[in-house]
Amino acid sequence: MQLTLPPHPPPIRSYLFHAYPLSILAQADAYLPWLYSTHIQLFNFPGEELKFYTHPFCTRHEVRHLYFQACPFLDVQTIDRRVLGLSTDGLVPWITSCIDRGYYVQTDVDFFYLPDRPHYQRHHFIHEVLVSGYNTKDRTLMLSGFDEQGGYAVSCVPFDVVERACSFTREGHIQQALQAGQPLPAWFFQAMEDRPRVFLYKYLPDQSYDFDPCAVADQLADYLSAADTSQRYRLLAAPREGGCWGTGIYPFLQRELENPAAYRDIPWRILWEHKTCMQARLQYMEEQGYLDPAEQLGMRFGAVERKAHSLRLVLLRWKTHQRPDTLTRACDMLDEISAEECPLLERVLEALNR
Repeated sequence: MQLTLPPHPPPIRSYLFHAYPLSILAQADAYLPWLYSTHIQLFNFPGEELKFYTHPFCTRHEVRHLYFQACPFLDVQTIDRRVLGLSTDGLVPWITSCIDRGYYVQTDVDFFYLPDRPHYQRHHFIHEVLVSGYNTKDRTLMLSGFDEQGGYAVSCVPFDVVERACSFTREGHIQQALQAGQPLPAWFFQAMEDRPRVFLYKYLPDQSYDFDPCAVADQLADYLSAADTSQRYRLLAAPREGGCWGTGIYPFLQRELENPAAYRDIPWRILWEHKTCMQARLQYMEEQGYLDPAEQLGMRFGAVERKAHSLRLVLLRWKTHQRPDTLTRACDMLDEISAEECPLLERVLEALNR
């Protein structure tokens, strides 16, 4: 028997906890008004990555919070895998039974055991995979995630390999990391506290969502003024102190360029994905009459998106060749992105507030 639920290329891939539910939503365009009403604000805390602000709990490191629970197109459930009481060889039948009921299954695995992944047979690394199908004849599951080249892909993995990858314990993984001398960030132990965990996603195609220009205006205002959006939701989640928000992330990115020895691709990929989503949002708002198409704000913002993409490619090449003038060029490009972006978004905010 074979059953496959359709995952699609997600609009945001830098973080799997965004990519997995978005790959489910992307099977139809009905979710776009919801996407374009969200995923506007950015934030960063010292020693951490650049991220989208999508939910009152998303500044924290616990994995149990349902980041997409407010999305009308998904039924989302989260379970501490330990309370299921399943043996290692009982997990795959449970996963296939969930797929039979229309649920995609996101679960924590040790990537050390998964072929064609960056950590395969190199480092023990606990992260999530999305299971979207199975084949009982071949005894394989369909798993989404990053492949060896860092691309987002779907692959077929044997049942026994998945069972082995799921057999880790939180305590055992922490011990392995300490014994291997792996550098553990300050947030590591808090993030591991909730693992292993299972998220279940069921696509709800009959739901709808109306684009929310007021929500967009609020988030754009926070973005442009570098305001802490989490303050708006303090009754739901206590705001964290010490972060930078919105356009305040540009000084953080400049500091990243001043410390090339600690180069990371994720901030530059998120910056580019943010501009890609913003351009698509502006084009959608023009099509729906929220912006005057004659101003061509979507097309003009395309120059910002292209520059963010070029900046990421420049830095990827620098990682290989490390020419000193490359970082100077990257600093100039970052300044240009900020300078070109703000007047366009201010014009959008002005139009929404009329």
